[in-house]
Amino acid sequence: MAQRPTFILRGRIVKMNDDLTVINDGYVAIKNGIIAAIAQDQNDLPDEFAGKTVVDTEGTIFPGLIDLHNHFAYNVLPLWLVPKQYANRSQWQSNSDYQLNYSKPLKEVLAVNAVPAKALVRYVEAKALFGGTTTGQGINTQVNGGPQSFRGAMRNVENPDDMNLLPAGTMVPNLNVTASDAEKRIAAFRKAILNPGYAAYYYHLSEGIDDLTRQHFLNLKMHDLISSKLVGIHSLGLHSEDLNELASKGAKIVWSPFSNNL
Repeated sequence: MAQRPTFILRGRIVKMNDDLTVINDGYVAIKNGIIAAIAQDQNDLPDEFAGKTVVDTEGTIFPGLIDLHNHFAYNVLPLWLVPKQYANRSQWQSNSDYQLNYSKPLKEVLAVNAVPAKALVRYVEAKALFGGTTTGQGINTQVNGGPQSFRGAMRNVENPDDMNLLPAGTMVPNLNVTASDAEKRIAAFRKAILNPGYAAYYYHLSEGIDDLTRQHFLNLKMHDLISSKLVGIHSLGLHSEDLNELASKGAKIVWSPFSNNL
């Protein structure tokens, strides 16, 4: 990966501290993609930033939030009022109200053509930005148009559009290890979680609370499919020993409060 440039941002800076300190005219020094220093006077920055390019933003610089799991396209619709508790995700997806008012409008109308799909992406992106989210995962779910639709003000981790940032892979369906082509599926999953071209691999892991849900984790363990790049989304069905297993391999979990209200 190429070395990232060193530069300085100038603008009105809102710091992420208890007092939300505001520097009306300040400087943020960036080195290799990381904030190295913040100062009100440019001369107070470390010596290594002397003579570096200063980018005057002419705006306010806020800390950005990172949403590590969402299905952003669905944010064009109101939240679904879940009618009861479900034990695993295979149950609620067939709910007639969900199909009629959420799944079908998105998949068969809003996101099926590239023109309305791009408008949808811009709308949900604006909603996220107003909430402070500048980076998100899952914006391209169910939307037609490909990566070109997701090049906007918010960074999409699957398509970061930055040569200095590796993309993340993602998989939503459960890995079926009993299908007729199970060996092919398992090999493809192993290739994905070991792919040097991915920064991480997001997988909807054990989304539910019953034994059937936990089995999807056990399948990964059985076939040695847990690596440090694995990011298990939801993972509600895991036991404490399962969490320890993930941690020992360097794997991560992203927990989503809204969708985990099963």
